[in-house]
Amino acid sequence: LSRAMARDDARTAHYGLLTAGATGAIFLFTALPAFAFGEPVLAWVFGQDFAPVGALLGPCFLMAGAMSMPQGSLHGLILRERRWAGPLASAVGLLAMLAVILPAGMAAGALGIIAAAGFGFALRAILFIFAAERAMRP
Repeated sequence: LSRAMARDDARTAHYGLLTAGATGAIFLFTALPAFAFGEPVLAWVFGQDFAPVGALLGPCFLMAGAMSMPQGSLHGLILRERRWAGPLASAVGLLAMLAVILPAGMAAGALGIIAAAGFGFALRAILFIFAAERAMRP
């Protein structure tokens, strides 16, 4: 990636978007079985007391996907020496999560907290990808 960007290779223009899409697809296809089978599998393997945890597996996989999606964008931004975008996007995502985590937790418990964290990470990912798309144009 660094050599291609040093040459202003046009193929790097959408690197962050492509890696985000691939990462999102992988986590989505991982989350679907977790939504469908997480609760019964955890109850079977660890006992009935763990069944509620199985219901949280799908949302946790989606949150992990939102956390991982902007990695390609981060690499591109660093190579373009746009280091400010990372902390800024992370701060905005954190503030958004903090704004909704208490009401979401009160309304939906652990699922609401996971959703609030996923919202913050998704906003962070969108900002990273947007910044990388602008910065990586040859």
